[in-house]
Amino acid sequence: MEKYPEAIAYFENLMKNLPESPDVYLYMGILYFQTNDYAKSEEMFKKGLALSDKNVELNFRLAMVYEKIRKYEEMFEQLKITIGLDPDNVDALNYLGYTYADQGINLDEALELIKKAVSLGPDNGYVRDSLGWVFYKKGLFDDAVREIKKALDLTKDDPVIYDHLGDVYLKMGDKIN
Repeated sequence: MEKYPEAIAYFENLMKNLPESPDVYLYMGILYFQTNDYAKSEEMFKKGLALSDKNVELNFRLAMVYEKIRKYEEMFEQLKITIGLDPDNVDALNYLGYTYADQGINLDEALELIKKAVSLGPDNGYVRDSLGWVFYKKGLFDDAVREIKKALDLTKDDPVIYDHLGDVYLKMGDKIN
């Protein structure tokens, strides 16, 4: 319903009554993230982690904040912590692998991370797109087309995935498909 000020006020009151609850800080961080207040979001997630440093969701969400504020090394570290806590976390595996690929770094590791994510969530179109994007970055264009087309079949009409497919076709010299 996007009543963020009311929700924030509610959770601030809840925080006073439950100051030792990591979940309260998690939800506060999510609210601040949704309002683009990344400094407050980071603060809430860190407070939650001070209470429960092995909380997978808090670690993952903090990584998302770090991406938004362009602290990539910190983001990579938080995603690695998340994966260390939950090795089968499809979202974290995909996020780390895709970001590596998008930045053109650690492509072999990106491929392994995303292959694992695909094995855990083979019908996730966004993971398939990430696999295609890694193949694209590695110059494996036929593999990239195959995976990105699978992603489109699974997600239907995502403009980013169409953009990725267009990038691959352009690199291949095919401006019609």
